[in-house]
Amino acid sequence: MGHGLKPQKPLRRCFAAAFLLIWQMKTVLLLLGALGWSIATPNGQPAYVLATEASVLAAGGSVETNWQTATALRVGSLAPDFRLQDLMGKAVAMQELRGKVVYLDFWFAGCKPCVAEAAPAAELRRKFAGQDVVFVYISTDIVVDDWVRAVRQHALDGPSTIHLLDPQGIRAARRYGVQGFPTYLIIGRDGRIRHLDAPRPSDGAQTISLLKQSLAAKR
Repeated sequence: MGHGLKPQKPLRRCFAAAFLLIWQMKTVLLLLGALGWSIATPNGQPAYVLATEASVLAAGGSVETNWQTATALRVGSLAPDFRLQDLMGKAVAMQELRGKVVYLDFWFAGCKPCVAEAAPAAELRRKFAGQDVVFVYISTDIVVDDWVRAVRQHALDGPSTIHLLDPQGIRAARRYGVQGFPTYLIIGRDGRIRHLDAPRPSDGAQTISLLKQSLAAKR
């Protein structure tokens, strides 16, 4: 009579083990996202995702779908304002850059795809030296020393560059719908978004062409 109850114990153990495995997988995904999990973006390039992206993946969501949702900003809309500190501790606001074309770069020190753009970025800056283009790098690093060290180590500083710190992306990155790193945008002289998910410095001619178009555009 009691034999019918015995198979339920292994079954309960199986359910418990399955639940534990799912919980562990979600925890790992969240940790990978917090540290910067390398994926391929919708355009096929490597990027690092935010912890919020890992949450979506753990819940069974789609990276591409969430990416599209995050980029709710529209070309032609005013670029969200922010006020962040630069390397010298000076506060810089987005609206203060009106009149110049802004090439916006969201990154962080431990992001390999980000620092891989250092050499192409230096060449791009040389290409537009003396012109009304400003290269704004916004880091989401939490540790200030890591940020400063990475800027120096990868020679990211120079004329027409502004380095700003946005710890965890709370003030700027999230306002711009940033889900992966690096992320680039081009802002026109009028402070309006001209290109979302703009090409990287390593895209060469394509990036140069869009910046030239932005310079030539009427305000």
